[in-house]
Amino acid sequence: MGLWQRMRELGGGAKRRILVDLANAHREELRVALQLRVHAERAPYPDHAATLLGLAEREDAHAAAVRQHIEHLGAVPPSGEPGAPRGGHNYWQRLTFDLEDIRAKSSRYRELSLRWDVDDAETAALFDRLAHEDAALGRVISDLITRSDPHAED
Repeated sequence: MGLWQRMRELGGGAKRRILVDLANAHREELRVALQLRVHAERAPYPDHAATLLGLAEREDAHAAAVRQHIEHLGAVPPSGEPGAPRGGHNYWQRLTFDLEDIRAKSSRYRELSLRWDVDDAETAALFDRLAHEDAALGRVISDLITRSDPHAED
């Protein structure tokens, strides 16, 4: 057994760390989906609300894919509350929070894809797909921000 193999086992093994990363991703997908729904309820424009609800459904699909992958690895998916959504003083600020969160997830998933590429190619591929899809969601939110007034009150 090599030094790196022993180091991995001391950290709980790759599978355990992968499952921790997947559980965190699952919770964050659910939290952002909830946040988008809450922000859609307060959107001043019906078409923006519909767009945000559509994005929330895509985030739900991401959570379902992560959940399915956790089950595929033989583990029990996490249960519990997704976490509190971020608020904002007005619609523009709420959208900027949505964009920040989506971009942070995309960046994190790119890192995780590279981290797990050698140990688990399937997990790496899932994180890579989620990173690309979140980048696309970010472009949609960015477009909503450009069409919103940052000085408008709720």
